[in-house]
Amino acid sequence: MSNKLFLIGINEYKHKPLNSCVKDVQDFKQALLDRYDFELNDIYEVYDNDATLKNIYDALDKYVMTLKESDNLIIYYSGHGSYNQNLEMGYWVPIDGTKGDSSYLSNQTLVSFLEKMKAQHIFLISDSCFSASLLRTISTKQNSDYERKKSRWALVSAFEEALDSNRGENSLFGETIINFLEQQTTDFKVSDLITYIKNEYEINQLQTPQGHPIAIKGHEGGELFFHIKTELDNRQFKGYNDFLNILKIYKRTSKFEEINKIEDRTNKIGYQLYREQDNVQRKIYFYLYLYEGVNLTQSVKHFKENNKVDNEKLILFLPKEREQTHYEKRKRNVELKFKPLNIFYIDEFILNECTPLVNKNDDDTKFLNISNFVLPSYSSTTNELDIDTYIRKWFGQIENPTLVIKGTGGIGKTTFAQYVADKIFNINKNGIILFIDSAQIKDKLIKRSDEPQNINLYDFYEALCEITSEDKLNKELFRLNVDAGNILVIIDGLDEVISKIPDFNIPVFLKSINETIKDIKGGKVIITCRTFFWEHIKNEDTSFSAIELLPFNEEQTKSFFEKSFNNNEAKQRKAFKLVQDFKYDGDENGTFHPYVLDIIRSIVIDHQSIETDLSEFSSHYLRNKIKNDYVIFRICDRERKRVGQINIDEQVSFFIYMAVYKRGNINKNNFNNAL
Repeated sequence: MSNKLFLIGINEYKHKPLNSCVKDVQDFKQALLDRYDFELNDIYEVYDNDATLKNIYDALDKYVMTLKESDNLIIYYSGHGSYNQNLEMGYWVPIDGTKGDSSYLSNQTLVSFLEKMKAQHIFLISDSCFSASLLRTISTKQNSDYERKKSRWALVSAFEEALDSNRGENSLFGETIINFLEQQTTDFKVSDLITYIKNEYEINQLQTPQGHPIAIKGHEGGELFFHIKTELDNRQFKGYNDFLNILKIYKRTSKFEEINKIEDRTNKIGYQLYREQDNVQRKIYFYLYLYEGVNLTQSVKHFKENNKVDNEKLILFLPKEREQTHYEKRKRNVELKFKPLNIFYIDEFILNECTPLVNKNDDDTKFLNISNFVLPSYSSTTNELDIDTYIRKWFGQIENPTLVIKGTGGIGKTTFAQYVADKIFNINKNGIILFIDSAQIKDKLIKRSDEPQNINLYDFYEALCEITSEDKLNKELFRLNVDAGNILVIIDGLDEVISKIPDFNIPVFLKSINETIKDIKGGKVIITCRTFFWEHIKNEDTSFSAIELLPFNEEQTKSFFEKSFNNNEAKQRKAFKLVQDFKYDGDENGTFHPYVLDIIRSIVIDHQSIETDLSEFSSHYLRNKIKNDYVIFRICDRERKRVGQINIDEQVSFFIYMAVYKRGNINKNNFNNAL
C-alpha cells in the first residue's frame, strides 16, 4: 500500500492572477512529508504553466491505469473555478483555460475519472470558487473499521467565492488545513479534519467549507486515515526541568513563583506556568513553557479555562520538535492560539537572551579546507545508509547524542570530522561548533586538573579557551547551551588524552557528556578515536553511536588522485602505479590506506621519484632509497610527532621483534596480546 498525492496549484493566470494557491498546496505537501506516512516519490505536482488541461487530464488518466486496490490517493486543487448556471455544472480552470467551458475540467469529467480509479481511499480537496458543486451528499454508515471499507470523500472551500490571500501567505482555507495537520499527535480520519475545518469557520462566515462523501461508485462507507510517522508517534511527552533556572538567569533581579504545572499524559496536555514579580519595574509577567509532544488544541483549551492570565503579560516558550521543519509556521500557529506578548523557542532564547556574546561561526566558515577530500566508506551495526544520510539522520534524532568516529591512525578521522562539522553548520547556521584538538589541549588538561580522574566535558572546553584566549561561558551556561543544541562539541583524537594522561577516567568523562545532554536533549557531541582505544574502553552506554572508517577502495583511490593532480593524467597514473605496492593483503579488489595515499601524493608532487634526499631521514634500520622503507619512515614519524613517547627506530625495532618472534605471521591478535 502507498499513499499517493496529486497536487495542482495555479497562481499565474493571465487575466486574474491569484496569490496563495501554489503556497497552499506546497505547504500541505510538506506537512504530510514531515509528519505522516507519505513519501516524495509518490507525489506528482503541477504548478502554474505546467498545470494545463492536458497535463491534469493525463495525470488523472495515469492514476486510473496504475492505482492498485490497496493504494490511497489525495488530490488537492487550488486555483480558479467556474460554474455554468444553465448546465448546473462546476469546473476547474487550468492555466491555459480560455473563456468557455470546453477548455475547463468539468466536475462531471473529474467524477468519471474518480469512479474508474481502483484505490482503497480517495480524498479530494478543492479550493476554488463554486467547488461545492462537486458534492452530492449521502449518508455514511457507522462502521468501526473505516480503513477496511472503500471511500470517496471531498473537502471543498466554498459554495460560491473562495478567498485568496496576499502573495507569500497561505489562504485562510489552506492555512486551517495545514494548522490541523501540524497539531495532531495521533492518527485521525478524514471526517476529523472536516469537522475541525467547519468548526474553525463557524466564527468566520466569509466562506462555508463543506466536506462529505461523494455520491459515486466506489464509496462503501469507509474513510482514509492519516497515520503519524512512527518516530513522531513515539515522541516523549516532557517538560523542561531547567525552565525556572533559565528565567532566573534571564531576570536576576526578579522573583518567580510557580502558578501551575499540568502533566496530563492521557490527553497530552502539558505546560509550566510561572509568575514574575519584577522588583525594578514593579510589573508582573507570566512565563509559560509548553511541553513537547502536547496536543496543542487541548492544551490551549485547558490553559484558558484554568488560568486567569492577561495575554499582554504572557511570554510563551516552545521546544523544537526534531521531526518538524516548519518551525516558524508552528510558532505562528501557537501565537495565534495564545496571543501572547512574546513567543520564543527555548533554545534560541537561551543563546540570544541568557548567554553572553560568544564567537559564532561565520557564514563562510569552513572546517574542511582541502580540495582532494573523498567521502569515505564506513562500517557500523546498521550499515544500510550512505554515510551522508547516516550523519543527517543521527543529527536529526534525539537518541544517541554522541557519535564516535573510530579507525586506524591516518585513516582520515580528523578530515571526516571537519567534513561533518561543515555539513552540520549548513543544517544549523545559528549553532556554534567547538572543534577541540586533543593534541593541542592535553598539556592544559594535565596542568589545570588536580584530579585527572574526574576530567569532564567542561574541562575540555576550558582547556580550549585557554589555548584560544577566548572568553568562556560558566559551567551552567555551557551545559544549558550544549543541551539545547546551540553548541556542537567535536573532540578530535580522544586517544591522545588517553595515552598522555594515565589517570584519565574514561567512564567519568563519558558520563559527563550524558549529564550535559539530559533535559532538552538537543545537544550533540562527536568524538574521534582510534579503534584500538575505543574497543578497550568497554563502554556499555547505548547512547553512544559508533562508526568505523574503512580504507579506500580502488574507485575512491582514483578519485583522490584525480582531485590531487587535477587534469594531470600522467601524475595520476604514476601515483596509482606507485600505490599498488601498498595494497592491503588478502583483498583481491584492492583497498588502500588514506595516509599512504597522501604520502604517495607528496612523493609525486615534490620529488617526482621515490629516491629522495631527506635531511630529516635518520634511521639505523630504514633506507631512504627503498620506497617501502620511505613510507614506513613517514608513518612512524607521524606517530612520533603525535604521541611523542617513542622514536622511529624504537617503533621499527618493535615491529622487527614481533616479526621475528612470530616468524613473520603477524595478525591483529598478536598486537592485542603484546600491548
